[in-house]
Amino acid sequence: RCWRKSASAACSGTWRMIVGIDPGMSGGLTALTDQGGWLGGIRMPLIQIGKRKMVDGHKFAQFVAQHCDETDHDDSSERITCVIEAPNSMPGQGLQSTFNFGRMCGAVEALGSIYSLQLVTPATWKKAFALTKDKRASLDRAARSSADTRRGTCWRTTASQKQA
Repeated sequence: RCWRKSASAACSGTWRMIVGIDPGMSGGLTALTDQGGWLGGIRMPLIQIGKRKMVDGHKFAQFVAQHCDETDHDDSSERITCVIEAPNSMPGQGLQSTFNFGRMCGAVEALGSIYSLQLVTPATWKKAFALTKDKRASLDRAARSSADTRRGTCWRTTASQKQA
């Protein structure tokens, strides 16, 4: 499921789309205009192959394309920037969970590299928004930023989608 705000007004002239990505199985994707206009978001698209859950590259690409289809630009891939949170491993995580998270991040980076790609550390993006390490403050800021556009959402957002 996804939520969406019409992008038709934002898709003219030199409009660029920014896809914010919070990697991980409970992460998410958010599409924004370069002016900060909110276009839509989804939970991290996953596919299960055998016992493993992996990023669903097809659904990832569909999410990006659904917001670019409204533009008249011939090469929309040049107008997309993927900004991926570049986290580090967390102390106390087991080897298997660290390995799985690394695979997830690698898959997201590979998909994001189809477009213009930027890796941003949590400290960098939080500093840009004058936030501390407090996750609650980040969530509150995201809720305020998207308060007008979240009306009519078709599912409740998790912490990761709000941060993406």
